[in-house]
Amino acid sequence: TTAWDNGEDPVEWLRHEMRVRQIGLENFSDRMIRAGEPMAALEEGVVSTEEEFECRGYHMFGNRTFRCWNRAGHGMVNLHQAMKQSCDVWFYVAGERLGIDRLAEYARAFGFGDKTGLGLNGDATHADLIAPLLRHPVPRIRMSSALALGRMNAQQHWQDLLKLLEPQETVQNVRLHARKALAALAGNKDYGYDLAAWRKVFERGESGKE
Repeated sequence: TTAWDNGEDPVEWLRHEMRVRQIGLENFSDRMIRAGEPMAALEEGVVSTEEEFECRGYHMFGNRTFRCWNRAGHGMVNLHQAMKQSCDVWFYVAGERLGIDRLAEYARAFGFGDKTGLGLNGDATHADLIAPLLRHPVPRIRMSSALALGRMNAQQHWQDLLKLLEPQETVQNVRLHARKALAALAGNKDYGYDLAAWRKVFERGESGKE
């Protein structure tokens, strides 16, 4: 009996996990690097776990504006809140303090850029390897898998993503990232958590249109 006894072969699940990691690095490394960035920032002493940054929905770096997914902003957030709410601005500020050289050094230490030898190129033909992980018991894996499918424009899996918006999914961060993925498939249109609205868009074939 496996920890996720749902009739799936646990060996196949493990293979899926290893493959999705490689595809994830190629498709959304800017998201996956978040696991290492706070550790690097803490190790280098440029932030503390309780230090708060203000998220107004954007961060200015030079003459460029970098947006948070929450355009209204998260307000004052510390590391724990930033991870929980997926606050982009906190990571922008922490990365700016850390500096690109140190950030790159830690990224390499975490294995970013290494070849896995799995022979996958990360295009949409491999979406079927990712989709089963939307049912994984670990929320972070469900969240990462949703992001990957959105980035890969995996239109054929919109129904799988939509299930993560249902009340049965109790982890809000998973629901949020499934919503982001659906928005990517729908041409950057966002219908919130309105299941009927999402279903109508995809069933009418309106997805992917700006």
